Amino acid sequence: MSTHGDGGKGSNPRPFSVPLGQFNDNFERIFGKKPKQCFSCHGTGEIICFQKDGKTEAYRDECPSCNGKGQI
Repeated sequence: MSTHGDGGKGSNPRPFSVPLGQFNDNFERIFGKKPKQCFSCHGTGEIICFQKDGKTEAYRDECPSCNGKGQI
């Protein structure tokens, strides 16, 4: 069991040999913001399109909002 200050993971401060700007840049590169899921296709990258003539057949097409990536 780990308690605060006993040398557990994450208890070491930033090394002063690394400039703060470089440390922040590295931190952003490693733990940067997570991409958001596309609202239009719900992360699948595809949307279901129905035939205009009323047929029940459907086909999948690339999502135009995220270009088929599923993330914005």
